[in-house]
Amino acid sequence: MLPYQTEAEAAIGADLYRYLVGRAVEVKTDHQRLVFSLKLRSVLKLA
Repeated sequence: MLPYQTEAEAAIGADLYRYLVGRAVEVKTDHQRLVFSLKLRSVLKLA
């Protein structure tokens, strides 16, 4: 992490970091859900 001059900047940086991590997790779970639904669909077609 970058060194922050003030506590306010540190708080903003922490919020931004938390937001980006949260978005990354959301995107990852969306991707996993999509892959899972595609696998499920192909299994149902074979059955």
